[in-house]
Amino acid sequence: MSIIINNWRMDPSLNALIHCETGETRRLGEYHFILLETLAKNADVVLSRSYLCAEVWKNRIVGGNSLPTAIHALRVAIDDDGKQQNIIKTIPKKGYLCNKEYVSLPELSPAEALIIT
Repeated sequence: MSIIINNWRMDPSLNALIHCETGETRRLGEYHFILLETLAKNADVVLSRSYLCAEVWKNRIVGGNSLPTAIHALRVAIDDDGKQQNIIKTIPKKGYLCNKEYVSLPELSPAEALIIT
């Protein structure tokens, strides 16, 4: 089962979002996909810009606008309004937060839960 954000299912094999009702597919770049996945898996947690850059781009050097540009692209992809920021919120001077109300994470099987704990 995949992560679902605002009725868009994340498909890691395609680096794409697939709308749960219409089947529309929206492809994401590799880093955009990783960024969205990181935000979704940490829903309702404020993630700093430095943390997100380290998680998404690893040891690559990225420009100062890379993260805000990627966040904007993700908001468009998941039908979030940049002004209202219902799903991906900018927390001034702190980072970004993904609103848990719009995220459905797959449930772990008992075996998977044992491995994590």
